[in-house]
Amino acid sequence: MAYHIQKKHLFLLAILVLAVFVVVADMLRIDQEVRKEVLAEWQSPEDSGGEKIFRYDENRSSNRLHAPYPSSPSKEQMLSYIKTAGCVADGFLSGYGDEEEIGALLARSECEYAHRAVETWREPPDFEEAVRIMKLVGRPMVYGMFIAEAIDTKDDYTYGTESRDFSFKKMCKAGSENYWGEHTCVPHTSRNEYRRYIDQITKDAMESGVRVFMFGQVFMQDDVNETHMPEIVQSIREYAQFLNVDILVGAQTNDIEDEEYLRLFDFIEGGVGFRADGSIDPGKCSSRWWKNGVGWCWALLAHEHWREKANNVVVHLDWNGNIGDEMNRFASMSREKRAQAMRDLSSYYTSQGISFLFPFLTPLDSANGGCYGEKTRYYSPDNTHECKDENVMNEIMKEAKKNM
Repeated sequence: MAYHIQKKHLFLLAILVLAVFVVVADMLRIDQEVRKEVLAEWQSPEDSGGEKIFRYDENRSSNRLHAPYPSSPSKEQMLSYIKTAGCVADGFLSGYGDEEEIGALLARSECEYAHRAVETWREPPDFEEAVRIMKLVGRPMVYGMFIAEAIDTKDDYTYGTESRDFSFKKMCKAGSENYWGEHTCVPHTSRNEYRRYIDQITKDAMESGVRVFMFGQVFMQDDVNETHMPEIVQSIREYAQFLNVDILVGAQTNDIEDEEYLRLFDFIEGGVGFRADGSIDPGKCSSRWWKNGVGWCWALLAHEHWREKANNVVVHLDWNGNIGDEMNRFASMSREKRAQAMRDLSSYYTSQGISFLFPFLTPLDSANGGCYGEKTRYYSPDNTHECKDENVMNEIMKEAKKNM
């Protein structure tokens, strides 16, 4: 009797082990499928003109990707979008400006890429908010995120791997406390906590539909001679590969001349050297601060000195929020001069293979005195406001698309 009982128990144990094995194997299989196909159902290239587009499904059990319309074109397509139909939409997905108004503006525009739409200046990203705002546009668009050189040491963001809040104070570059105001600092890649933070927010961004990443003033965040950027960029690219999507990684490099470093990035980004009369400063450094090789070099990256060392160059009307910056100069022009300036800038740069981004949401000094959007501190081309530049912008982009 004892022998039969033991045999029965062994048989049941074997069945249990087999069942556990099947369940675990199935879980691993499902996890692998999620890892490979986290972007869920895609339209076939035949159905979408050769472009894969995510189909939003509110009933999906997985919340790893919940963006409504994250366009996921190839790297080459994204670069083409940036060169012909790129628009600066600073902080749009972070709630800057009137969300519904700007969403409608982008929806009816020729824009295919919204530059630095997720803004992290002195605050961590909120991707639930970003995804909510993406729905307002209602059509596929490539979105970019700005990884800022300014953080607030009192901010909160969860480090998913360890299920804890990040310590933003541990991200600070030595001696940079209160650099951007009280409770702020300059984060630095030499800090393990900052590298973990970059890893976390870029993963969360990709899972939310963001496809372009740009490091702000990278020379402040990283040391070229003791750089951590190769491993950081590689990690970002590996996660994109894991999700089976293409991404672009760029940086504001200013006067960094190391070609190996510059080519770590898919693009480098900066201002155009826009003068008050609408002309373009032709120098390698803005003559406003650089005289005969002396002074501070604000690099004009479209110049061959920088362009030949980089993979791609992206330029736009720059801003620092003060009167006299490029956006303020632009907004202070008459509508006719703004239209001509945009045609000239687009023609000048696209003919050289350089991307010129049109301003769709950018900061202004509230005392600028020129045209503005919903509020005096923001520029918008929306025809419902003072500037009324959207028609000419769309005409230029539409024509540029035809010529590509």
